[in-house]
Amino acid sequence: MLHDLLITFFLSMTPIGELRAGIPYGLTQDLPPILTFATAVAGNMAPVVFLLWGLPKFEKIIAEKFHETSLYRFYRWYKTRTERKHSKLFQRLGALALIVFVAIPLPLTGGWSGALAAHIFHIPPKKSAGLILMGVMIAGFIVSLLSLNIIF
Repeated sequence: MLHDLLITFFLSMTPIGELRAGIPYGLTQDLPPILTFATAVAGNMAPVVFLLWGLPKFEKIIAEKFHETSLYRFYRWYKTRTERKHSKLFQRLGALALIVFVAIPLPLTGGWSGALAAHIFHIPPKKSAGLILMGVMIAGFIVSLLSLNIIF
């Protein structure tokens, strides 16, 4: 059981899989749904905490040392794309848009992207951590219901 919980936790930490990978895995291993949910949410939030406080420092380092590399160009492209794609939503709903953005359990939304969005839209880390946690919990609830065949 501990082994499966650790896999659930680490799958939920990944930027692509997040809860969409961790929760179905845990449930297919017959872990209790509440324990699977809590483990996946904790795993999803673990990198978010570091991202919220580390992204400004990371951005400064790559801007100074790697400004001519493809890594920096990709980062700038992703940051600009995210800002352009979601600026109207953030203007309309303010910081609460972060909850909505993270709560939609689709690729390129979730805790990782939410942390980047918080950085792009200058939402303070303490405030954005709570908002992202709410979004992650909503997404986890949706993924759990889908995985248990309760909805759809």
